[in-house]
Amino acid sequence: MRCVPLKKLKQYTIHDKTICMLTCILLLLILIPMLYIAVYNVPCVDDYNYGNLTHRAWEQSGSLLEVIKTAGEQVGITYQNWQGTFSAIFMMAVQPAVFGESFYFLVPYIMLTALLGGVFFFCYALFRKTFQASRFQFITISAVLAITCTQFLPSASQGFYWYNGSVFYTFFFGISLIAYALTILYLQSGDKIWRAGYLIGISLLSFIIGGSNYVTSLVTLLLFGMLLVTLLIKKNPKWKTLLIPFALLAAAFVINAAAPGNAVRQGFFQDTPSIPGAIFYAFRYAVHSAQDWLTLPFICLLIFLIPLLWKIASKSDFSFRLPLLVFFFSAGLYAAMFCPPVYAMNSTGDKRLTNIIFYAFTMLVVFNLFYVIGWMQNRLKHHMKQNGVQTYQLPVCKDSCPVVFILLIFAAFLFNCVMMSDSMTFTSVSAVQSLRSGEAEQYYDAAQERLVLLKDDTLKDVVLQPYPVKPYVLYFDDITSDPDNSRNKHMRKYYDKRSVRLP
Repeated sequence: MRCVPLKKLKQYTIHDKTICMLTCILLLLILIPMLYIAVYNVPCVDDYNYGNLTHRAWEQSGSLLEVIKTAGEQVGITYQNWQGTFSAIFMMAVQPAVFGESFYFLVPYIMLTALLGGVFFFCYALFRKTFQASRFQFITISAVLAITCTQFLPSASQGFYWYNGSVFYTFFFGISLIAYALTILYLQSGDKIWRAGYLIGISLLSFIIGGSNYVTSLVTLLLFGMLLVTLLIKKNPKWKTLLIPFALLAAAFVINAAAPGNAVRQGFFQDTPSIPGAIFYAFRYAVHSAQDWLTLPFICLLIFLIPLLWKIASKSDFSFRLPLLVFFFSAGLYAAMFCPPVYAMNSTGDKRLTNIIFYAFTMLVVFNLFYVIGWMQNRLKHHMKQNGVQTYQLPVCKDSCPVVFILLIFAAFLFNCVMMSDSMTFTSVSAVQSLRSGEAEQYYDAAQERLVLLKDDTLKDVVLQPYPVKPYVLYFDDITSDPDNSRNKHMRKYYDKRSVRLP
């Protein structure tokens, strides 16, 4: 028996504009619970450490200028005693709770703006300006990448809600994407004024990135170095002006790496591998992580992008000649992101670090998929020409996609998300569950009860109750029952107490 409705359904297509709108609506629906639960977000651990001096400066002066000055002093102290990431330390010192605990809800707004702003701007520069994708096509790709990065990352709390960890990694990853996008636009611009503006932006961001975490700064150095070599080989004179941001990036990286505090911190880690050993283990960790991250929901989203990427590549006159070279370079770049933590700590680092490796992995996979599609199309064109086909059209729906394809992919995506719900934690689903159960509010109320004790000037030795619940997206870490624990000391100094501990 023939299925007549399905046969008719195959005849219908959905326009790229509609696909774009539906994808953006899905992204918006996903972001709503992530932002709504932010009202229950509270600071923890190193928020108190790096915000201590600036918190006091604000309380004593109420001057933003004094806070900025004190943040600079914090950078100098940390540079000598712990680590050289000066850009990141400055940002850590101005965490929102410094100006009042009620401002801490802003943290996920800041991080999501940096990450998603970087993703959309980079896709605009790459797909829209370089490969002439339509407005709807590049927005759809950006939205899919945003959905993947916000829902499947290793740790939502460390990626978006805990300020100290998220600003160190997620924030600067977003900033690096903006720098890459400006570089692409600079290379394509023919207007002197615009080029000057792009160059100033690239130079400023390059110096900032050089003083951020070592993973982001190292990858940016590698990408910039490869770009300069490529431009030099192609005899493109723009390599000379791009030496300015590259020199600033390299200088900042050297300042970062030369900090006396790095040696102090390194003393806490023993049995770290040699450089060759770190490279070997980095590739090993990269393979294992890729296996974990290539989940069925992730693959469904990649399949969803194939028709869009196919249409974009079909309009481009780019050669796409070296897919294997691009793959190996991407794999090397991806593995290189594991090198700093493996070399320094003999591990992949905390999830706040693997978050940005996951973001980069996602974007590299999509770019490689696009490149392979472009290569396949060029091979197809070449084969058709060899067979005497003078006028030909690649198999592509110009501005639409079959409805049945969209429905099948969406159904497969939802099915796999449900099937993998026991082994994967989806950020927005977890946020909704915490909101509906009252867990988020209970967590926040417990934090407010703590705050009453911490702000009581008559109490010098404070005993706080453990959190009764630990929401996945909000909770990262806590103090201990040992008043001499470093986390306890940070909180004690922040609130000017003699001791702080759990029972």
